[in-house]
Amino acid sequence: MRHFSLPSPATPEFVVDGTAQVAGNNPSQLVQEIAHAAEDPKIAMQIGDAHLTADGSVDFTVNAAPDHKGTLVAAVAENASQSQVAHGENAGRTLHYVAVVRTYKEFGSNALDGRPLHLSGSDLRHAEKDGEPLRLVVFLYNPSNSQVLAVAEQTLGH
Repeated sequence: MRHFSLPSPATPEFVVDGTAQVAGNNPSQLVQEIAHAAEDPKIAMQIGDAHLTADGSVDFTVNAAPDHKGTLVAAVAENASQSQVAHGENAGRTLHYVAVVRTYKEFGSNALDGRPLHLSGSDLRHAEKDGEPLRLVVFLYNPSNSQVLAVAEQTLGH
């Protein structure tokens, strides 16, 4: 909220490339912001050797050109999830979610050289539901303006 100087504590429904926020009732602005973000080339970045370990954590490497400054963030997400709502404005409904983040960590700016990285958190062995795989998403962002500089994604295997 502070980053976008919003007047209320409401969370933006869409944040594009870390720099633009869009309300869900404005699809034309969303399309415009995505098109604008697509014009800005991203840094090449690759995930290597990503796997879920026996203790439920994730080991992986990330490679990108070393001359880029930014903060590397890694997240493990379920492809999909749902919840049955018992109370409140959505009582009786089933809510469906996509890319539900189960754990994440900031690795800083010096983790782009292929060194082994480790992401632990809640036990991810049991996060896979209905045979849906987990995905590892890493992104590099500029901490001064939150702009996303690079992103990579990989499905996790055992």
